Amino acid sequence: MINPQSYHNQKAFIFLGIGGIGMSALARYLLLCGKEVKGYDRSRSEITQSLEALGAEIVHSVTPVSSWFEAEPNEEILVIWTPALASDDPWMLRAKSSNVQTIKRAELLGVISAQAKKPLLWQELTAKRLLRVYWRTSQSSQVITALVLWVVWLKITKLI
Repeated sequence: MINPQSYHNQKAFIFLGIGGIGMSALARYLLLCGKEVKGYDRSRSEITQSLEALGAEIVHSVTPVSSWFEAEPNEEILVIWTPALASDDPWMLRAKSSNVQTIKRAELLGVISAQAKKPLLWQELTAKRLLRVYWRTSQSSQVITALVLWVVWLKITKLI
């Protein structure tokens, strides 16, 4: 598990499945915090293009970029992966065989949410409760929930 205080000290963040709504929101947040963000997604989309416009380096090739995973023991590189990525995906296999730390998207979301000075919603909802709601709903509700989370994130970061 990642130390809640240490994610601020990470040199780079590598997102496996960066084109999803949840992953892209986390990547966008880190980019706006001035962090180096890299990512892989199978297909180019408006989401990945907007992240690239903010400074993210994104590739769409199934062959992993080996240099991304070549970290010195003292370098702080964190790989964030989505459960939508198959366990035998070449990117996942490369990440697991490297010296870098790997965590699920939900874990990073929990760490960031725990450090928020304001509640995520107008009521006292925790990230854990929001994730529980997210996973128990239908696909259309999941999209709506993701959009609500994104709007809340925009309000927290005072972008709207």
